[in-house]
Amino acid sequence: MKKFGDHLRGKRVAANKSLREVAEQLEISHVYLGEVERNVRGPLPRKHWAKLLSAVPTLTERELEIWAGAAGPLQMALENAPPRYQELGLVLARRIQQQDMGDAELNRLINMLKKDEDQ
Repeated sequence: MKKFGDHLRGKRVAANKSLREVAEQLEISHVYLGEVERNVRGPLPRKHWAKLLSAVPTLTERELEIWAGAAGPLQMALENAPPRYQELGLVLARRIQQQDMGDAELNRLINMLKKDEDQ
């Protein structure tokens, strides 16, 4: 399964940028960036994203959010949420774990939940 580092490396190579060149623009060591790209370390911290987006113009902030979010477990505190929100969180977590939704169903759900976010 592709991870944050794999995605970052692919975008960097496609932009014809060397590891050292991008690391220099980010003001980090090329060793550290290499470890991120090899998934030895977790995703690049958000504090580096603005410079990364400048260094690798084919990357988007949304891509970084998605790949960084998928890099580890997601935790939600539901104990103080109203019961229906708790139910939504649990049902959604189960469906994600089962990975049993088709593309059309996923797109409908994502679009419905993002509707207010995009306005």
